[in-house]
Amino acid sequence: MVRGADAQRAEIIRFWRTVEMFSPPSVEKVSERRVYVVKPGEPLPWEPEHELAGVPLSKDQAWWHVVYAGIYSLESVFEVLARVFAPDEESFDERPARESALAAFVVSGEGRPLVGSEVLSSCAWATGRTVCPGPGTPSWLTGFEGAKKEFGAYFKDLVEPEPDDEWAAELRRRDHEVGRPIGQEVLTECLKAVAKMLHVDSALPHAEIRIRSQIVAKCRAYSADGHDFLNSFIADDLATVAEQASVGKVGTVLCEYLRPDAELDTARRVDVREQLDTVLKATAPCRVPLGR
Repeated sequence: MVRGADAQRAEIIRFWRTVEMFSPPSVEKVSERRVYVVKPGEPLPWEPEHELAGVPLSKDQAWWHVVYAGIYSLESVFEVLARVFAPDEESFDERPARESALAAFVVSGEGRPLVGSEVLSSCAWATGRTVCPGPGTPSWLTGFEGAKKEFGAYFKDLVEPEPDDEWAAELRRRDHEVGRPIGQEVLTECLKAVAKMLHVDSALPHAEIRIRSQIVAKCRAYSADGHDFLNSFIADDLATVAEQASVGKVGTVLCEYLRPDAELDTARRVDVREQLDTVLKATAPCRVPLGR
């Protein structure tokens, strides 16, 4: 009985993680300040011909560019899910109008990618897995960590600096690993490789590459620590919690919150639509905790 309840709690948490994987943060639109679309023949924001070269910086400032490779609409994800899963007839949510990207990474002011800043989209990966092998396979959303490692290894090789690159060597001695200065051909090659890794060529239209440029303190010029530009901040934690829940290793509060339906005392429930006096009493000013 206990094992069955643990399995049920773990399954609920895994479902929550799945929802988080399909709910990425939005990528800024081109209409936003200093957000650019990469176009053939036009300079990139870190190249001297770009308009940003004319923006004055103080001695304590530097440019910091986030490259979003493969912009796609979340409506496309919705369409894939709608084809695979039976629609909920009681759901009237509008289709999401937001956009995300297949991958992202940071580029320094002089056009050097920051190795270790690369991020793979869990939503795009999960969408590809929805198509193949599909949710009928028990492990259909298992393996994202491996995909991230594959992308990280590819990215590092793609931007590897030349052996005689003295500035890259100097930055490495300062614990900053960077690649060689890159142009449009590297961005295009990276996008093609990512789409192939994620198996989303036909599922998600994703041709556009977008770059957001910002001014940062010079001490942050080669740092991207703690940033994940595309994914939920709690999806990894939920996977860990689900694993622990499956063997009964969860706290009392979470265990109680995810109590199986069969153990609920429904006779104690209150219909808040009918018993308004109960609602008013529970939300009265005198019930607000003093610490609030």
